[in-house]
Order: sequence, then structure tokens, then C-alpha cells
Amino acid sequence: MHPLRFALAVGLSLALAAIFIPTAADAVVTGCTPAASGTGAAVNGAEIGEYPAAPAGQSILKVACTFTAAAVSPSYTLHDFQNSLFHNGEGRDVVTASQTAVGSATVTLTAGSSMAIGGLVNHGISGQGVPARAFIKAVNGSLHQLTLNTPTVAAVAGDSTTGPIPAAAHLNIDNGTARSVADATINNTTTITSAKANFKNASVALGGDVGASVQATDIPDNAKITAVVSPTQATISVAGTGAATGDLNQVLSIGGNTITTTARTANDATYSTGNKVTSAAAAFGASSQGDIGMPVTGTGIAPGAVITAISGTTATLSGTVTVSAGTHEITIGTPSRTAPKNGDTVFNQGAMLDLNPALVSGQNKCGVNKPESFVIEGTWNNPGSFASITPFGIQPGTTAAIAQIVFTTSVIQYAGYVIQRPAGDGTQAATHYDITFPNIPLSLALCPASPAGVGMAWSINATTASQSAIPAGVGRPNTVQVRSTKPLATGNSVTTATMKSDDATHPFSIPANCTVFATVTVDFHCGNG
Repeated sequence: MHPLRFALAVGLSLALAAIFIPTAADAVVTGCTPAASGTGAAVNGAEIGEYPAAPAGQSILKVACTFTAAAVSPSYTLHDFQNSLFHNGEGRDVVTASQTAVGSATVTLTAGSSMAIGGLVNHGISGQGVPARAFIKAVNGSLHQLTLNTPTVAAVAGDSTTGPIPAAAHLNIDNGTARSVADATINNTTTITSAKANFKNASVALGGDVGASVQATDIPDNAKITAVVSPTQATISVAGTGAATGDLNQVLSIGGNTITTTARTANDATYSTGNKVTSAAAAFGASSQGDIGMPVTGTGIAPGAVITAISGTTATLSGTVTVSAGTHEITIGTPSRTAPKNGDTVFNQGAMLDLNPALVSGQNKCGVNKPESFVIEGTWNNPGSFASITPFGIQPGTTAAIAQIVFTTSVIQYAGYVIQRPAGDGTQAATHYDITFPNIPLSLALCPASPAGVGMAWSINATTASQSAIPAGVGRPNTVQVRSTKPLATGNSVTTATMKSDDATHPFSIPANCTVFATVTVDFHCGNG
């Protein structure tokens, strides 16, 4: 069969046939029921795994299964391993009022951009002409000015981190104090120095550096800042491995392991007087690593509004909120500089099944029992850019989604969502991420009572092409990923993943266990399969 003709003919039916699952009678809790393929050969059972499985590393998620029954579920969710971390971080867009010349570290913003900028010291900043590893060292709110830790540098063709910073440039401010410098001196003591680091003597939660992770060539793993001596000197928890006189100009990452709030769209928000927005799903973060200073958009919220205060599930905004009844969809933050771009390929979805020629012309007769196969790519949309896809891509209610994954064929679109889940949500005890597909018409493509069974496999990429092209030193450290694993200081971490049907009439459950070790060995795989 010609691949192009096949792709065009599939349309609605083929695009949506990637998950076929057994009826209650066939469902098992240990994986898929082994099936016979069209040739009668035995096939393998279920797999849910992550690759590689080292702590604090980019990691692909894979699921594969073969089912014997033709009954289908229109909705399903993969409850990911608790050690997974999808793209972390959010940004705030600001606009320059004038050019910042080469050699200057002062950036002047438009008045509308500079609302509530006082709490953004040591937050990373990036954009056209902004030097690599730049962050905000000081703020002058009355003049709408930011002072960077490093001045702009002369232009180099093709390098967006060289100056000047033009007028009317859109710059992105990160929501946390994670940052990096390239001038650190590290010797064989617990003292580190950097003229550009601007160390702050306060806890991480209060916008300082005490307790923040530190990473460099001459710093052992899992080190943290224990004290700040001055803006240029700090004490770390374990002695460095540099020369006695100090190794110079080391790249030093500060707070790279800190997990912050992430740009997300919540659909359970209510409005009240006093410019207040309440949302349980949004899980507002009140610390310096959270949502203070980040924008909020939605129907009834004045353009340019940012979060000025947080109390529990309620955020107070700087701009007007028009109170109206019912729940509303809001987006907190904008994509940070290291987020995948809208349209990046992040998901690979494949299926093998006996296609019905009554629906897909040109296929073999159903009685032949000859399965066909196909693969569809899913693309990423950031919060604030979710496509309206009805009825096969509506975000589940009372959730906060950090991404929409869209599958497009010549006939139809459908979508899934990456959703943040709190601890004890009924599926897992710890906080985790769900990848959920709320409504997929899966039963159309398969031959009735097909004995061939159905095979499916999908994977989520660890990173994207656009993220791989981000220049070194741009954006929050350790966030250039679609999916990664969380850091682990000592011992091991035992986590679970479960793929479940969300349709009570067609239940199934595929579990997997994963143990990640702080001491890494090259085995590349975690999970079952």
C-alpha cells in the first residue's frame, strides 16, 4: 500500500485508533493479555518505561501493549512516574522602551511592562541582545529600569545574545532565581566566589540563595549553598575539587535543581471583588520561585495584569478583574525561554490493527485478518495557545494543564493534555503528571470481531529540536526539556506509573514500577518491558 495514499485515506478512523483496550472480562492488572498476531506468532505483553533513568536527566517515556479484544475506551490516562518532571518554569513578557547600547547593563521598560517588578531581583532574563547568563541585579521601579548583572556585548552575526538590546524588544523574565555565571572561582575549600553571581543572604523561598543547589565542574554532586558571605562569595556544603589557588572562570549554576511553578491553563477559576482570582487547580506558588510577578490572562481580566499577592488558592492581581458568575479559564505565566515552541513534535503514536475497508477504502477484506500499521506525530502547544478542538480535545474539568498535545490528520484533530496532579489525587500518593486523552472515537477503524488483536505503542520525547538550538546560558538552568527525571541526592527512589482507562464500561489498568538510584549505572532503562 502506498504510504501517501494510506495516510490520506485514514482520516478520522486511523488517526484515532492508537489505543484499543480489552473489555472488563479481558482486563488484567499486570499488563496486557498476550495475543496472537495475524500470523499466529506470540507477542509480548505491556511496557511502561523511561529511558534513560538517571536522576536529573532528560528521559523518554514509552508505552507499548498488545490487546486481544476489539472493545475500546474513548478516554485514557497515563499517570506518569513520580520522579518525572515535564518542562518546568514560566516567564513574564516585558517590552523595552528604548535601546540598551553595547556596554550598558541598564534596561528601560515601558510603563505597562514594569508593573510589580520589585521582587524580580536575581530572576533570569533573556531576549534579543540580552547577554548569555544574564539576570536582574537591581530594579528601579520609578524609572522602569532593570540593572543586569552583566553589560551587553558587541554584536556577533547569528548570535542573539549579543547587543545592543533594541527598543520595543520583547524580553522574557523567569519566575525563579535559578541562574548561571561563567566567572566562578572554585578551589579545594567550601568557599566559592563570583563577581557576577550577586549571592543573596536569604533562603531560597524568600528569594535568596541559602539552600540553593550549586553545580560546576569542580563541585561534587548534590552540593548546596549553606551561607552567603557577600554578593560575590558564598559557602557550600562540600569542599570543591579545584586547585589550591582556585580554578578560574568556571561555569556555575545556582538553584538549577529548584522546581518552580510552570506556565499553565486552569479551568476552574472564579472571580471576586478586590481584583482576586481563585483556583484550586492552579496551585498558586507564593514563594520567589512561584507566581508572584507573573501575568494572568483570561476573560474579564485586564490586559497586563500580574500577580501581586497570593493567599491559599486566591491570587490578587495588579489589574482590573470584571466579576462574573461561573468558572473561567485562566492562564498563569507565559512560556519561559526554554519551553518547547508551539508546534514542536513531542509525541509519537503508533498502532497495528486490522482496518475495515468499509471505512478505509483499499484495505484488505476483514476476513483476511491482515493487520495494517501507521504512526502519527503529536505536537506541543503552550498554555495561552491551546487550540479549540471539539469534541475530541477538550481539557478535562478542574485541571491545570502545562501543555496541549495535538494530533492532526487530513480529516480530524484530537488532543491530549499534560496535567499537574497533587499528592493523593486518587491515583497516586505523590505529586505527579498525567498525560490524558479525554475523548477519542477509537472503534471506527477496526474490523468487527477481528481476531488479529490490536497493538499500540507511543512515546514522549525528552526534548525538541527548538530546545536543542537554544544558545548556552539562555533561560533557567536545567529546564531545556520536554520530560526529565527529578534530582536524587542519595539512595534510591521507588516510583510507579499506571495507564488506565477513564471509561468505566471498558476498564483496564497497566502498572509499572521504577527504581532510580542516586549512584548511576549505565543500564538506560527503568520500568517494565
